[in-house]
Amino acid sequence: AIGVIFNKAIYSVSKAKYGVLSDEFTKLLNDVDRGLNTDEALSRLANRTRSKNLRKAVTQIVRALRTGGSLAQIISDIADDVSFETRMLIRDFTEKLNFINIVFIMIAVVAPVATTLMAAILQIPLFASAVPAYFTYVAFIGITFATIVMLYIIKRMEPSAW
Repeated sequence: AIGVIFNKAIYSVSKAKYGVLSDEFTKLLNDVDRGLNTDEALSRLANRTRSKNLRKAVTQIVRALRTGGSLAQIISDIADDVSFETRMLIRDFTEKLNFINIVFIMIAVVAPVATTLMAAILQIPLFASAVPAYFTYVAFIGITFATIVMLYIIKRMEPSAW
């Protein structure tokens, strides 16, 4: 009966809207439909996924299915571990983001204001010949580029499940 309940759970996840996870569980069910047993299909899932947590979870489930351990307890323990690790990743990300936000504000807010003030000051006849006019354009292009780079860095640092 446990195998039937487990297969229903896999089917339920495959039909839900969990994105990549649902797609992977659909592939898992297709492997089972083609004649692979559940252990082999789960092992194939573990081999093709890039998610360390999913690979670890699937490996533990396969062990439980082979040894006859308590699958419900193992899945519950895996969920607790993944939840804890995810919380720690998010905490670390927010700590890094606090510093990056300060730098981002300097680049995206303070730098354009300073450049605008500098351009206005350079319009005074006293300074007209000291700094070329294209300084303002180059500064704003640099600020725009730096802002895009900062957004890219923030996106790359973001914790993800996959």
